[in-house]
Amino acid sequence: MANIRDVAKRAGVSVTAVSFAMNGTGTLSDENRLRIVNIANEMNYTPNRAAQGLISGSLNTIGLVMPKPGTDFSLDLELIGEVGAAISEMGYHILLSWEDTFGGKKVLNMVRSGQVDALCFVLPMDEGETFKVLNDMNFPYVLTTRPKEGVPADWVDVDNIDLGFKAAVMLIKSGHKGIGFVSPGPMDYLVSCDRFTGYQMALKHFDIPIHADYFITGSHKLEAGKRALDHFLSLPEKPTAIIAGTAIIAIGMINRMRELGLEYPQDISIIAFDEFALSKEYEITTIHIPTQRIIHEAFRFLIKKMNAERILKQTQIALQSELYIRKTFVPDIRILDDWDYKQ
Repeated sequence: MANIRDVAKRAGVSVTAVSFAMNGTGTLSDENRLRIVNIANEMNYTPNRAAQGLISGSLNTIGLVMPKPGTDFSLDLELIGEVGAAISEMGYHILLSWEDTFGGKKVLNMVRSGQVDALCFVLPMDEGETFKVLNDMNFPYVLTTRPKEGVPADWVDVDNIDLGFKAAVMLIKSGHKGIGFVSPGPMDYLVSCDRFTGYQMALKHFDIPIHADYFITGSHKLEAGKRALDHFLSLPEKPTAIIAGTAIIAIGMINRMRELGLEYPQDISIIAFDEFALSKEYEITTIHIPTQRIIHEAFRFLIKKMNAERILKQTQIALQSELYIRKTFVPDIRILDDWDYKQ
């Protein structure tokens, strides 16, 4: 027996558009509504309760797929609450799905069981098969991290390669040649790989040798910062500046510097990605990733996609970041032409 996604695929529309057509709701033109209904009749499709709930009925639910709390990329619960409130104002509910791993079996089960009308992935998922299945189903979804090359997915994010490049260039133009890099998480996460790629591009651009010892894998824990600093200080040629994958890592490094009697930026300059509640207290210069805006833009696009009469072309949205200048690294503002910054 045909289901709503079979009809959507045959008609070349989203499952939400099929729901609109069958329920007589939404903003579909009479021509498109009739065309979809005729296709549904030809396929002997009968809406079930879950399908009838799409958008206009009892569901109005978007699945928010995110890392399990405590993992390297877990989100702040306050941020989740803010996003939930904003989506509620749009007339939708959120179903949270914690992911222990970054595979897609759990997600696809949620879709096939009719629990959600659409999906928003808020995690560095690097598993293209899941997105291929969702594309074949014409199921609306969006990512808040850039997928790997060749994965046909809609996404909203920042350009992490560009940010890694610009962070390193700032330090180089400020006189640093020995620059350490601590990734925000494992290198099989694309965000880690992209920022490191940008960092390497900057060093090559200025003919600065790339030292393998100047890289270390980080995590979303204070201990990662302490471990990274001890590693860099153990080297014969110590870096004079460090790019930290997260503000948490930077705080771990600063705590260790204080234990050793070191000062910033005199002994070591630090730039960190991601603004954090304690970034100002610790005087960390940060590259602010607008996570809240990324998620809001993703939901806005997703709702537009759900209400579209036709399947929209793939969309990639790269948002701008801001540089918050504090005491761990104070660049000359004359080298900040490419940045929006606050002092």
